[in-house]
Amino acid sequence: MIMLDLNVLLDVLQKREPHYRVSAAVLEKLLRGDEVGALSAHAATTVYYLVARYADRAAADRAMSWLLKHLHVCACIVTRNVKDFTASPVPALTPQEYLLR
Repeated sequence: MIMLDLNVLLDVLQKREPHYRVSAAVLEKLLRGDEVGALSAHAATTVYYLVARYADRAAADRAMSWLLKHLHVCACIVTRNVKDFTASPVPALTPQEYLLR
């Protein structure tokens, strides 16, 4: 499984050069089933917000449906080094914290 960062998704959605082609190739590997993909919950909500803001809510709904159909959503990071993720928009939990949820 690979986790796609928000910038890779935005490269494809916004056709941002010079990164569009290689980022789209990564998504194509996922669609072919060569690899399983994931994104953070924060990335999913950010994509929805940006598409709704710069296009419309219907387009944002379609983008979200596509993302959820093809990618898994990671709600948290489980790590022994929580301090390395203090600035992360995705919550970081120790293994013990995760098990106590």
